[in-house]
Order: sequence, then C-alpha cells, then structure tokens
Amino acid sequence: MSNTPKLGIPTPISKHGFVHPLVKSTAIELARALYDKMASGSNEWYDKNHDTERWVGFMWKNLLPAARKQLAACLRSPNLDEKQKNEIADALIKDNELRVGRMRGLRRRLMTGS
Repeated sequence: MSNTPKLGIPTPISKHGFVHPLVKSTAIELARALYDKMASGSNEWYDKNHDTERWVGFMWKNLLPAARKQLAACLRSPNLDEKQKNEIADALIKDNELRVGRMRGLRRRLMTGS
C-alpha cells in the first residue's frame, strides 16, 4: 500500500474533512516514527499497541498540525531545491483552506458528541 500523494488532489480524512495528500503522507510518517519510538521504549506499551497499522491509522489525524509544521520547516532547508520547496508551499497553501473545514467539523463533532 502506497501513501504517495496523488497530484495534489485532497483526500478525505474521514466523513468529517479533507487533507492535502502531502500533509497526510507526512502525518502518517510522523505517526510511524512516533510508534517506533514508543514501541522501542516500552515493552508494556508495545504489548498494548502491537498492531502498528491500526495505531498509525488512528493517530495520524492527530498529527496533522505537526505535519504542517514539519513541512513548513522544510521550506527553510538548504537541502531542498526550489521545485521541492514550491511543491511544499503549494501543499501548505491548499491544505490551509481544507484545515478550516477540518476545524469546523471537529467543533461540530465536539458540540454534538457524534
């Protein structure tokens, strides 16, 4: 299964919102890295969370702000060329519009309890 972004077309997070593919794939990678760190640090934690894909699938949505922050930090990197920086900037700009809808959906879910 590939998490490669597809032409900048927003993909659904769930029925409650959308996310730019580059932001989503970054959040998934952050979730995988966090899982690896948590699992290697505690056998007890790993015993409770042994299904990597399920944990990552649940957690990545919570890491969207961190993914956006990580991508923004990449814009300052001297190791990326202008094309890569432009792709990241474009993804962040497009995702910013989607972020408003995600936040609106989150507030609605919190208010209704659904």
